[in-house]
Amino acid sequence: MYRLDIKNFRPGVPIARPEIWEEEPYQARLRWRRVFIPPYDNLDVPLTYQIEVQEPPLKNWRTLVKGLTMTEHTVTDLTPKKDYLFRIRAEDQNGDLTEPTPPIAYYRSRCEYILI
Repeated sequence: MYRLDIKNFRPGVPIARPEIWEEEPYQARLRWRRVFIPPYDNLDVPLTYQIEVQEPPLKNWRTLVKGLTMTEHTVTDLTPKKDYLFRIRAEDQNGDLTEPTPPIAYYRSRCEYILI
Protein backbone atom coordinates (compact mmCIF):
# COMPACT_ATOMS: atom_id res chain seq x y z
CA MET A 1 0.00 0.00 0.00
CA TYR A 2 1.36 3.43 -0.97
CA ARG A 3 1.64 5.96 1.84
CA LEU A 4 2.18 9.67 1.24
CA ASP A 5 5.30 11.02 2.94
CA ILE A 6 3.76 13.75 5.13
CA LYS A 7 7.14 15.42 5.72
CA ASN A 8 7.35 16.38 2.04
CA PHE A 9 3.65 17.05 1.62
CA ARG A 10 2.45 20.45 0.48
CA PRO A 11 -1.32 20.96 0.73
CA GLY A 12 -3.46 21.71 -2.30
CA VAL A 13 -4.55 25.20 -3.23
CA PRO A 14 -8.00 26.26 -2.05
CA ILE A 15 -10.04 25.75 -5.20
CA ALA A 16 -12.14 28.89 -5.45
CA ARG A 17 -11.88 32.54 -4.59
CA PRO A 18 -13.54 33.48 -1.31
CA GLU A 19 -16.92 35.15 -1.34
CA ILE A 20 -18.42 37.92 0.74
CA TRP A 21 -21.82 36.80 1.93
CA GLU A 22 -22.71 39.40 4.55
CA GLU A 23 -21.56 42.97 4.94
CA GLU A 24 -22.09 45.84 7.29
CA PRO A 25 -20.45 49.28 7.39
CA TYR A 26 -17.46 48.11 9.46
CA GLN A 27 -17.28 44.38 8.78
CA ALA A 28 -17.66 41.71 6.11
CA ARG A 29 -18.15 37.96 6.44
CA LEU A 30 -15.98 35.86 4.13
CA ARG A 31 -16.39 32.19 3.30
CA TRP A 32 -14.51 29.80 1.04
CA ARG A 33 -14.48 26.17 -0.03
CA ARG A 34 -12.25 24.00 2.05
CA VAL A 35 -9.27 22.09 0.79
CA PHE A 36 -10.00 18.38 1.03
CA ILE A 37 -7.06 16.16 1.86
CA PRO A 38 -7.93 12.64 2.97
CA PRO A 39 -6.49 11.66 6.35
CA TYR A 40 -3.63 9.20 6.25
CA ASP A 41 -3.62 8.30 9.90
CA ASN A 42 -5.42 9.32 13.08
CA LEU A 43 -2.60 11.64 14.12
CA ASP A 44 -2.90 13.95 11.11
CA VAL A 45 -3.43 17.57 12.06
CA PRO A 46 -6.06 19.32 9.92
CA LEU A 47 -5.21 22.27 7.73
CA THR A 48 -5.67 25.79 8.99
CA TYR A 49 -6.32 28.88 6.91
CA GLN A 50 -5.15 32.45 6.85
CA ILE A 51 -6.75 35.52 5.32
CA GLU A 52 -4.56 38.07 3.59
CA VAL A 53 -5.64 41.59 2.69
CA GLN A 54 -4.50 44.23 0.22
CA GLU A 55 -5.65 47.83 0.55
CA PRO A 56 -5.43 49.61 -2.82
CA PRO A 57 -3.62 51.63 -3.95
CA LEU A 58 -1.01 49.77 -1.86
CA LYS A 59 0.33 46.67 -3.64
CA ASN A 60 1.56 44.64 -0.66
CA TRP A 61 -0.42 41.82 0.93
CA ARG A 62 -0.48 41.39 4.69
CA THR A 63 -1.76 38.61 6.88
CA LEU A 64 -4.99 39.66 8.52
CA VAL A 65 -5.69 36.52 10.56
CA LYS A 66 -4.21 33.02 10.68
CA GLY A 67 -4.85 29.68 12.35
CA LEU A 68 -8.49 29.50 11.24
CA THR A 69 -10.01 26.03 11.29
CA MET A 70 -13.41 27.00 9.87
CA THR A 71 -14.05 28.11 6.29
CA GLU A 72 -15.69 31.39 7.19
CA HIS A 73 -14.61 34.43 9.13
CA THR A 74 -15.92 37.91 9.92
CA VAL A 75 -13.38 40.60 9.06
CA THR A 76 -13.90 43.55 11.39
CA ASP A 77 -12.60 47.12 11.70
CA LEU A 78 -13.12 47.91 8.02
CA THR A 79 -13.10 51.54 7.01
CA PRO A 80 -16.15 52.78 5.12
CA LYS A 81 -15.40 54.08 1.61
CA LYS A 82 -12.13 52.13 1.50
CA ASP A 83 -11.47 49.30 -0.96
CA TYR A 84 -10.06 45.89 0.00
CA LEU A 85 -8.94 42.69 -1.67
CA PHE A 86 -8.98 39.40 0.27
CA ARG A 87 -7.41 36.03 -0.46
CA ILE A 88 -7.01 32.76 1.42
CA ARG A 89 -4.09 30.39 1.96
CA ALA A 90 -4.08 26.97 3.62
CA GLU A 91 -1.31 25.93 6.01
CA ASP A 92 -0.30 22.38 6.88
CA GLN A 93 1.04 21.10 10.20
CA ASN A 94 4.63 21.87 9.09
CA GLY A 95 3.85 25.53 8.47
CA ASP A 96 3.94 25.18 4.67
CA LEU A 97 1.56 27.56 2.91
CA THR A 98 -0.31 26.98 -0.32
CA GLU A 99 -0.41 29.45 -3.14
CA PRO A 100 -3.19 31.98 -2.49
CA THR A 101 -6.67 31.80 -3.93
CA PRO A 102 -7.56 34.36 -6.55
CA PRO A 103 -8.49 37.51 -4.62
CA ILE A 104 -11.99 38.83 -4.17
CA ALA A 105 -12.37 42.59 -4.47
CA TYR A 106 -14.50 44.40 -1.94
CA TYR A 107 -15.13 47.84 -3.39
CA ARG A 108 -16.57 50.32 -0.94
CA SER A 109 -15.48 53.64 -2.45
CA ARG A 110 -17.92 55.56 -4.56
CA CYS A 111 -17.25 56.30 -8.16
CA GLU A 112 -17.85 59.97 -8.83
CA TYR A 113 -19.02 61.04 -12.25
CA ILE A 114 -18.83 64.49 -13.70
CA LEU A 115 -21.82 65.34 -15.84
CA ILE A 116 -21.16 67.74 -18.69
